[in-house]
Amino acid sequence: MQAGKNNQGVPLQPGNCALLSASLATGVVMRSYPFSGKVVRGHFDASSTTTALGLGVNPNFQEAFSNVSALALTSTGGTGLVIWGLRSGSVAVTVAPRAMEVGCSARMIKCTLPDAHGARVDSIQVDQGANGPEYFATGATDGSVKLWALPTNQRGQVNCVWTGGYTDPGHLDSDVASFVAVPCLKMATSVSNEIVSAGFADGTVLVWFGVIPGLALADPTSVKCIRIPPPSLQASSPATLHLHTHSRNIVSILVHHFGDDHFYRLRVDKDTGLVKRTRFGAGPLADLTAIVTEFTKQEKEDARSALGSTVPSGVATPAFSVPPTPRSDRPSPANGPLHLTLPTPEAGSAPKIRSFVIAGDALGRVCLWDWDGVEEVIPKEIAGTRESDEAKKGKSEMLEVRASIFWDAADGEGISTITWSDVVIVVGTTYGDALIFDSLTQRLLKRIPAPSPASAHHSHEGVSQIIVDGDVLLVGVGGQVTAWQARKESGKAVNGWGKATKSKKSKTGGTTAKWQQISHSLNQLKDENARSQPSLRRARAQAGALAELGMDESEAVQYLMMLSRDEEDARAAAQAENSNAEETGRPVEAGSPTNSNPNTYYGSPTGSTRSTVPSTSTSPSSRRSGPSIYIPANRRPRSSVEDTPDLSPYTSRSPYGSYQSGRSHRSGAGSSLDEDEELRMVLELSLLEQ
Repeated sequence: MQAGKNNQGVPLQPGNCALLSASLATGVVMRSYPFSGKVVRGHFDASSTTTALGLGVNPNFQEAFSNVSALALTSTGGTGLVIWGLRSGSVAVTVAPRAMEVGCSARMIKCTLPDAHGARVDSIQVDQGANGPEYFATGATDGSVKLWALPTNQRGQVNCVWTGGYTDPGHLDSDVASFVAVPCLKMATSVSNEIVSAGFADGTVLVWFGVIPGLALADPTSVKCIRIPPPSLQASSPATLHLHTHSRNIVSILVHHFGDDHFYRLRVDKDTGLVKRTRFGAGPLADLTAIVTEFTKQEKEDARSALGSTVPSGVATPAFSVPPTPRSDRPSPANGPLHLTLPTPEAGSAPKIRSFVIAGDALGRVCLWDWDGVEEVIPKEIAGTRESDEAKKGKSEMLEVRASIFWDAADGEGISTITWSDVVIVVGTTYGDALIFDSLTQRLLKRIPAPSPASAHHSHEGVSQIIVDGDVLLVGVGGQVTAWQARKESGKAVNGWGKATKSKKSKTGGTTAKWQQISHSLNQLKDENARSQPSLRRARAQAGALAELGMDESEAVQYLMMLSRDEEDARAAAQAENSNAEETGRPVEAGSPTNSNPNTYYGSPTGSTRSTVPSTSTSPSSRRSGPSIYIPANRRPRSSVEDTPDLSPYTSRSPYGSYQSGRSHRSGAGSSLDEDEELRMVLELSLLEQ
């Protein structure tokens, strides 16, 4: 149920509060019971012709990739319908009778190849007729628009009953039309009035009149197309598109473009081809981010009968055709009562239901307009126009329909979605909070905070969708659903932790035991642990080996490279000695020096000869303890040791005491060690400690 990722949710069984949730990221539809937190095993996807049982597969842990580019959910009775728009241009419908049962036998019906779009499907709109959903429309990247018959049983077919497109006749040059491919982003239909509307990426809106399923496909000349250009050259693609049909010849269209703080009402006449554009604004503080409409059915409406705006509520409170009530330019407080002076209806007059529009902006303000309101002269600084500087110089005021009610619902938080019921208006913010307001007084009734993110690295996500069904409220935030019900507390069972009811037998005769569900969950956890344990063992073994060496991974690599270089240098030195011995014709004795200079190993008082010998100590302790010392394999006692530091902290006497006494190393006791052997022992001990 995340709109940012094109996730959707629809209540399947309002009485039992069953929910279908879909996601474009994974391309699956899940079934759940929000108040119990139970997720029904198995899911629907676009790659399986039947129900995917999901044995050993959890969609929450799968890679986010699918071939689904658009989807829509609807239901009729207990049958769930999932409409898939694929990246290949094909359209498919999954029909799932008794969708909430574990053993549900769903079937996916795919359209034929000639009926498919030529490019990716970008938008899907389900037409809600008098008898429920019967048709749906799709728009693709190549600008094509198609109307389909929606199958309601598994024996039906997905048949295309009408095809249109951006290149249809309507003030567009035929030579240019063949090279134009503008994506269709928004759809709005009224099949009962034979009207289809589409919004394209360049801001253009197309309206088709006389779209009769089946007949329009056989006789395309019976369909009339009217092209409505964008309001300006800088207009962006449409973000919202709604239809309000008056008759089969007259229709009003609500169009809102991305980044605008206003929207337009386009009144289109089929017979004359004229379009009247009315601007709604004078209320929002920033760009509009959420719009919801409530249009009443008016069979015979006179366009000139729309008088001043009255104030409807969330329940479409009856209003009367009287002059408008004076309004104040100051916003209504969020928690204070709204003072209105409603006129008294005249005797014998019949009340009239009014249509209205509710919208929220990026700064948290909610505004309400009368859809049949008249334009007023609004000063330029109040209207908040964003036209060019040249246009501003020649115009100081404009015509707009002023908002009837506006209040600051979320201070500083953007509004992501809005819905309403008979008595409340529910606002979802970009921070994941849900705010419930009274529809008459705009008083804040309850604030439902955003659920905490699963990880500290994930920031709060906005509310994607809100469903209000009687006293039940469902809020979708990211991949989570929050369920809330308004009822009077009467016992322990209302806190959600009451005594569970016994499992009931299904129609097939089987029972769903809790121990089976627990066993299935445990098996899934075991499988996940079995897949992840080998990599964890390898990581722990590597970390333990590095901890024993006292270095991290980069230091260990550098140490190994240093050892390899030292071995290569030693090998090169040995080869050089062998080559020198072969040239002189004198064999080299093991452990004997190759240089006859006595100063090479006896050293001088200044230590100049000693400083020319490179260090071969490569242990970590020698690198950490300070400067390294070169120790020959066979060395005679030194005559002077003033320039040599004491590097033997493990001995109680000085390592050079035997040499200062004037005796030679060979004349001492058999257990005594010379200087080189003692230093070598110290280095070996330090290596063992490391």
